[in-house]
Amino acid sequence: MVLRQISAQGEEYARNVFASVEQAKLAVQMDVKDGTSWCKFDLDGGLAKKGGGFYILGNAYLSLFFVTGQNPRLCQQAVSAYAQAENVDPSSRNNPDLHLNRSTLYKYAESYSEALQGFARASALDPALPEPRIREQQLLSYLQRLSSLLQQK
Repeated sequence: MVLRQISAQGEEYARNVFASVEQAKLAVQMDVKDGTSWCKFDLDGGLAKKGGGFYILGNAYLSLFFVTGQNPRLCQQAVSAYAQAENVDPSSRNNPDLHLNRSTLYKYAESYSEALQGFARASALDPALPEPRIREQQLLSYLQRLSSLLQQK
């Protein structure tokens, strides 16, 4: 996580993202069953429990997905890591960030139903968080435009 936040650009940033994936894999290997021992710093600088090494691994794969040209394999690896975070630590099911991040991946994978469900779940878990509602509305707008264009064809 820290490696992905270091101010860098271009190839250096990509190297940091790759290194963060490797560190996240090592963290998961240290204790596969411990879903609550890993923390990350939230944007306000506080510690936030986020469902363990698998959540961190999912976020690392999410970053890698966007840095390396949106490889579908990386998308699936991130989705799988988020699912494992929920399996290892059931409290992760109540993590709005996990649902938001996974839904973003579903959107890029064109799994729109899952994306909409996840955005709604993230919004329900943290109503003060605007991002899930914004992304849900953007996706609904896109799907409505797409549907309208297809009907006109």
